[in-house]
Amino acid sequence: MGLKKGLIAFFIIFISSSAHSYPYLYGNCTYKGTLPYWQIEYYTIEVPGKTCDMASESEVENLSYWKFRNKKMIDSPGLSFNWVDSSPQELGTLQRDCFGIMVSTFLYLQSPSTYTFCADADDGVVLYIDGNKYNFKSSTYGDCWRIKGEGECRTDPVSLSAGYHYVEVKYYEYTGTAKFRLGAKEGSASDCTGAYPLRWTNVIVPGVRSEYYSDAVPGGYNIYVGDEWDDTIDHNWGENAPEIDGLSPNYFSTRFATYLLIRNPDTYKFCFQYDDAIRIWFNGSKIYEDWKTGTLKEYSLPPLVMISGLHELVVEHFEAEGNATLRMGYGDYCDGITTTFEPVPEDMFAYIKFECLKPPPEEGCSVTGGWAGIPVIGVVIFIFILNKFLRPKRSFVVLQ
Repeated sequence: MGLKKGLIAFFIIFISSSAHSYPYLYGNCTYKGTLPYWQIEYYTIEVPGKTCDMASESEVENLSYWKFRNKKMIDSPGLSFNWVDSSPQELGTLQRDCFGIMVSTFLYLQSPSTYTFCADADDGVVLYIDGNKYNFKSSTYGDCWRIKGEGECRTDPVSLSAGYHYVEVKYYEYTGTAKFRLGAKEGSASDCTGAYPLRWTNVIVPGVRSEYYSDAVPGGYNIYVGDEWDDTIDHNWGENAPEIDGLSPNYFSTRFATYLLIRNPDTYKFCFQYDDAIRIWFNGSKIYEDWKTGTLKEYSLPPLVMISGLHELVVEHFEAEGNATLRMGYGDYCDGITTTFEPVPEDMFAYIKFECLKPPPEEGCSVTGGWAGIPVIGVVIFIFILNKFLRPKRSFVVLQ
């Protein structure tokens, strides 16, 4: 009996420690946490009917003339660019003037702090934190969101509470030299000495990781086609396929992995519009499944009392035939009516690292369900031992 209890205890401990070798496994895919990166979006500034040198300052600063071209993540806490009389390679070789970038991240502070932000920029630059505008200023140029020469600008001191803050900087180049550096000093600073390089390490890139599969049977997640990095979960493909090479308009599956980043504790209401089917995981637990074909529907989660921080969200979707939709919304429009909708804003999504664990067949092991790296022969031997010691004894009855 003692041996049985020991084996049972060992089995329970073994399972509980091995089943979570990787956090939050879904099939053979795992989501491993946030990345300490910045997001950079690249734009060309195109004023209709005008070349760059003919555009006015107000036109160059008008974001309606900024045309999105590319984006990427960088794995450095510092931001420093010096294109001289050239342009970012992400825009090609022909766009030397009239371009802009937007850089953004989530900054996490363990305790309240005050920062003076600095920018060494040619030409315009402006800062936003949690949607609030903070102008960079210079004794030479005044407000630094303008066409100007190279120069250093700084904000007034910015007081930030403990927790998460969405930081965004817009920069544009008009003509001539192009340069941009971002720095920060704690406290109220009268100059920018020592502000560079930016030393934050607790920064998280915003966004959603999406993967696409073309299995003949939707939801199989075996035939990987490609992935994208989205700002939010808001897709209405209609009868078309997502813009992924090799994906047809019908019979495809998607998986979206992200964090909901909650900055203010409160009660939140989220909903999903989908056609055909979805499954939803929240913080590692499946909370909803409608895994069958159908028409456009809206499902509202019960109101959630959420603490500040990161909450893992994984949404799987498949499309059979006809229209294809997957949208995530929040607020009062989560009322079951598909004609009204308020999408979740991009500053509530934090990028999550996504890896599918697919070892070569010759390794002879399975990585589904968290049993990664456990040789099959070891599992077989272990089950044999359990069977030997836990199998009930046979009783023999002598017939009279």
